[in-house]
Amino acid sequence: NGWLYKAVNLDYHDQFRLEFHGTVSSGRTLLGIDDITFRACSKVATDLDYSMFTQDQIRKLFSKGTSVVRGSSWNWRTEDGYQKGKVLMELDMRIGSHTYIGWVQTQWASGYVSMCRMGVGGFYDLERYEEFDPCRFQYSNDTTNPCADNAVCRSAVNHNFTCTCNTSFVGNGFSCVEALQYGKTPVTGIFGHCTFENGTCGWFDSPDTPYSWTLNYGTTATSGTGPSFDMTLKNASGHYLYFETSFVPLQARAIFQSPLLPGNVTDYCQLVFHYHKYGMDIGSLSVEIETENGSRTTVWKSVNDRSDRWFKHQIDINSSVPYSVRFIATRGSGFRGDVSLDDVSFGECTHVQGPCMFEDGVCDWTSTGDGVEWTRDMGVDHTRGNQYGHYMHA
Repeated sequence: NGWLYKAVNLDYHDQFRLEFHGTVSSGRTLLGIDDITFRACSKVATDLDYSMFTQDQIRKLFSKGTSVVRGSSWNWRTEDGYQKGKVLMELDMRIGSHTYIGWVQTQWASGYVSMCRMGVGGFYDLERYEEFDPCRFQYSNDTTNPCADNAVCRSAVNHNFTCTCNTSFVGNGFSCVEALQYGKTPVTGIFGHCTFENGTCGWFDSPDTPYSWTLNYGTTATSGTGPSFDMTLKNASGHYLYFETSFVPLQARAIFQSPLLPGNVTDYCQLVFHYHKYGMDIGSLSVEIETENGSRTTVWKSVNDRSDRWFKHQIDINSSVPYSVRFIATRGSGFRGDVSLDDVSFGECTHVQGPCMFEDGVCDWTSTGDGVEWTRDMGVDHTRGNQYGHYMHA
């Protein structure tokens, strides 16, 4: 007797309509539905007549590394596995002494490599698959930056985005004011303990690399690698992050980065996290500290510990200047090399505020309203879901 949450991944290349079908077993059964949301979706660049393009234009549209799906002329049965792929060799590729005019080479999610027509005989087997960029998406009738004027927008996993105030400004990224006005150091929205059950807690994919981490639950997209469950809930519904290595080249890196953290007030800050490295082609996972001035130091690296289980590790960080933490996953020798991450937390750090449930107080939060104050009260809250929980109200 309550509301249940469900998220479903929809992977269709053509237009589709969504229908909800409710079936009741007796006259006393009621079914309800509420809060239907489509999260920002990737899109296929359809309705393009490639016969109108020059060879140079097609070569640019389908350059090496471009994400693709089967197109209107596809006639190669199930070579693509009905999944996305990446261009390996561009138009008019040369293999040995032979040049294949009007062909490109594509590797699919399964690892299978195909020769695809992009002009030869007037056939075009592929369509571009354009990843959605939430920082360039149209919000309402406005195509400007969704963040504050003095903030930077960064694409994050699962089609989300993060807003971070620029240096010398403070705020949550949607509202930024000059830090010097209040004599404060830069403030971040990072949580002291992130389980990834409700998003990425302010962490984001670094723009230093085109490859990204994926928020996931259950198994990964490739068999023989990755976890079967997360670390937090220890079941198939729990969420974690992982680096999918099926579509990326050897030694490709995905970097997951924290917002800028002020330097330690105490002697050190303890970073605790869990990681999973399973697969015959597994690469490495490392932790890097990037200071405000751009210098980077690797403080830990895992290469050989591969097993189908979650490992726990902790690192003492000592930096007197503002810094970011960067998790760097590097692809190994093949596509069975997914690296996963879960339960990232900070301990013994005076500058990182953990999640506040208001069960034992207000966690150093203060009320500064104009004549209206926030008050801690007891009742049915979000944390406990019963009358003994605590929350804030105004």
